[in-house]
Amino acid sequence: MKTRQELTYELIESLRRLSKVKWFLGSSKLTLEEFMVLDLIYESENCSMKDITTTFSMPPSTATGLVDRLVERKYVTRSKSKDDRRRILIKMTTKGKRVYTTFKSEALAQLEESLSHLSNNEIATLLKLINKLIDGLHES
Repeated sequence: MKTRQELTYELIESLRRLSKVKWFLGSSKLTLEEFMVLDLIYESENCSMKDITTTFSMPPSTATGLVDRLVERKYVTRSKSKDDRRRILIKMTTKGKRVYTTFKSEALAQLEESLSHLSNNEIATLLKLINKLIDGLHES
């Protein structure tokens, strides 16, 4: 039987491998990070750069790079707030909304296909364990 430390190292390796899986990219060629930022912008009335850095616990330079790529592809626009010129607002363009919704439906279909070899009970157990892991990480 493996030790807890060996299992922990295997878990870290599995999570690393999972983060590298490319099935979620779809035809839009978005990275998972870009999609998550688009998702935040899509769900927000007024999304700011600070919202992105806070939500994803990322340095401002990383958020700037992500947003730069999204602006370059014309998925979002960046502007200064009228109320506070230091605040940078990010808004999704029509093209960005189209790419976002396409990506979301493709990713969902691919994830459902990837999970097809698991029973509903196994998926429920996986979800329960992932949430338990997340809760434990928040507590530490």
